[in-house]
Amino acid sequence: MELARLASEGHGAMVMVLVMRRDASCFSPNWETDPGFSEALLEALGRGVALRALRFSFDPPRLTYLGDIPLCPEVSRAVDRTPK
Repeated sequence: MELARLASEGHGAMVMVLVMRRDASCFSPNWETDPGFSEALLEALGRGVALRALRFSFDPPRLTYLGDIPLCPEVSRAVDRTPK
């Protein structure tokens, strides 16, 4: 929650996520695998931490940037409902 504290104090704070799937069209944390991280991420985003999800493909030995992807709509709605 250090990033959330920094963001709430007016400092820039960002989480960068590397998505290693060509078929990804949006980003959502994996609630089943790590609910604690997922909740912490929502809270941090609600408190002003920025998120950038970058999509890559990996074809050894190449790592290719395919572009940024947005948050999935259900995650964006959940962030909007998160208490500030």
